[in-house]
Amino acid sequence: MPLPLPNLDDRRFEDLVAEARARLSAYTPELVVQPGDPAEAIIDLFAWLTETILYRANLIPERQRRAFLNLLGMPLRPAAPARGLVCLDPQAPARAPMPAIARHQAVLRAGPVAVTNTTELQPLPLELLAMLKRPWREPDRAKRDAMLAELARLYGRSDLTPFVPEPAFADGAPVALAETLDRALHLAFLLPKRVNQPLPELREALAGAVLSLGVAPPREVPGEVAAALPDRTPRIEIAVQDAGGPLRFLPLALLADSSQGLRRAGVLQLQLPRAARLFAPPPQDDPRDAGRGSAPPELPATADPARLVFWLRLTCPEHPDLALAWLGVNAVGVEARQVARDRVLGLGTGQPDQVLSLGETSVDPDSLVVEVWEGGVPAAWRRLPHLAGAGPEEPAFVLDAEAGTIGFGDGLRGMRLPAGARVVAAFMAFGGGAAGNLPPGALKSVALDGMALDLTPRQELPLAGGAEAESVAAAERRLPAALAHRERAVTVEDFAALAREVPGASIARTEVVAGLVPGASLAAVREDVPGAVAVFVLPPAERALGNTPRPSLGLLRDTYAALRPRTLIGTELTVLSPEFVPIGVSVQVSVVDATARTATLRAVERAVLDYLWALPPGGPRGEGWPLGYGVDPDEIRTRAGAAPGVLAIEAVALYLPSPDGGWRAAPAGGLGLRRYQLPDLVGLSVGTAPPTPPAGAPEPRDGGGVAVPFIPERC
Repeated sequence: MPLPLPNLDDRRFEDLVAEARARLSAYTPELVVQPGDPAEAIIDLFAWLTETILYRANLIPERQRRAFLNLLGMPLRPAAPARGLVCLDPQAPARAPMPAIARHQAVLRAGPVAVTNTTELQPLPLELLAMLKRPWREPDRAKRDAMLAELARLYGRSDLTPFVPEPAFADGAPVALAETLDRALHLAFLLPKRVNQPLPELREALAGAVLSLGVAPPREVPGEVAAALPDRTPRIEIAVQDAGGPLRFLPLALLADSSQGLRRAGVLQLQLPRAARLFAPPPQDDPRDAGRGSAPPELPATADPARLVFWLRLTCPEHPDLALAWLGVNAVGVEARQVARDRVLGLGTGQPDQVLSLGETSVDPDSLVVEVWEGGVPAAWRRLPHLAGAGPEEPAFVLDAEAGTIGFGDGLRGMRLPAGARVVAAFMAFGGGAAGNLPPGALKSVALDGMALDLTPRQELPLAGGAEAESVAAAERRLPAALAHRERAVTVEDFAALAREVPGASIARTEVVAGLVPGASLAAVREDVPGAVAVFVLPPAERALGNTPRPSLGLLRDTYAALRPRTLIGTELTVLSPEFVPIGVSVQVSVVDATARTATLRAVERAVLDYLWALPPGGPRGEGWPLGYGVDPDEIRTRAGAAPGVLAIEAVALYLPSPDGGWRAAPAGGLGLRRYQLPDLVGLSVGTAPPTPPAGAPEPRDGGGVAVPFIPERC
């Protein structure tokens, strides 16, 4: 519990008047102070003067607290600006190409709140429609087999994987690439109805242009945390198919990425091809071929195929489980700040430790450019966090962002500001606060500095993150967390807890095995190694046969990057994926009621799948299947027998994949697993007949086969 901080003197005006009257009575008993006497006025005057002195004395602890925070390198935080994304769409009669808008050139307003753009933009007359291929699933096995047979007759082949084309973000819900058939989003760019420009002419004008694509994840990672995570680059390709030629996907050059690898709301700036012929989209004349294989899916009925300009495909090989909440074209990053250019701050005096005011508070440190003019020649001075290590001739300054002041050296630690030198803030962004947190649609007007373009702001996401400047009391509350070093991983529980809290990562389960060190092969795995820690992570996944959650390479890298700085020296840390052992299960059931046979068999299937599931509530204890815990047929029999409608479980058989592509019986006592292994249920057969291997060979995880469109019947 923190100790109370009392005032040095808590006497008030009334207390001082009473004390003065008491002293007068003691020293001059002959003086009787009456209302309206000059003595009463003198008492009130000196009581007021004393109260002001006490007020100033009580400010001493406030100053000392600020000094203590500065010594610890924890100055008060300035006001934080609200940030977000806004699309600036050109209006009719807009025609490409259009001039580019520089940073801080556009000013958007919502009442008294001013918002400026932090990224460049070349406005393009385009609309964006994101599409995905949703895997088609039919829980009724008979209907599924009949539909697959019908598709096989239609396409003349049996290795098919049907999908349903759907618009992305239609209901406002995020879209995970793992939920799509090809781990991709297909982006259709169309000519807006308000723009009347022939497509061949538009494609010629778009050749070599810069496309600004706004992206927003479901959960943002703080900027300083995202900067420390490994690089993550999305792959964006343009779909090209010449007449009679094969479909090709050509990667686009990523010029800039303010989203820090799709971890924050930001803008991807992409260089479009310089040849107009590379904009030729795949033809979609036959609905059977729309989306077949790797082709983009069919457009919805609300989109006119005649206005289609080109297709892009967005994937992220390192993070196939990446999720996005929003996409937009002609996007710019914005923040609720104002900017100032070429502001004269004052003249140098040649004295040590000179301090100048910037004239504004809550200044953005990264935006500040300070120039010192001598003899009509400007020189840029460098901002340092402190001047303790600066040399006597080093032109540097320090910034107090919250107060809006800059300080210069004393000639020993940093160069003195020369006498008569003019100091100019060539550029700075300042301001912020909670007033900038604007809801969607609040920004309705835009003004361009020195440009005459007809643009309309389209704000589909809120501006968020604005906060007022920090108080001394709030800064003090940060001290315990900064001094205690509680984010260090020492115990197994520390590693598990910190792994679950990796910013921006979607982790459903963590397991820590002390002493495990992986090798170049499974035979080289070492156990019980002192000082070694292996952390296993699993992402969330929908419970389904053959859908055991597997971490991506990007998830493993992000987890390692977050844990490594918090690991004690001498600890050998590895972040791993479990080894998944594919298995098949066959169960023979006796049912209580023959008329409810189908429902009973489905209940047994669900019980077996839930029991062998890697995430909660799977496993014997409901915490997910334990690492290295063997699969026992008798335990499966117990779980399956608890399903409703089951009279008895007659037999349970385990199977493993055989080298020839089929199934072979597992050892009679069950399947033993090592400390880094988990079962992967890829085959399940439940019936009233004696156990037999699951139908067909173990299916690959991605479903295999050629993607073909399937439009389900709807009433």
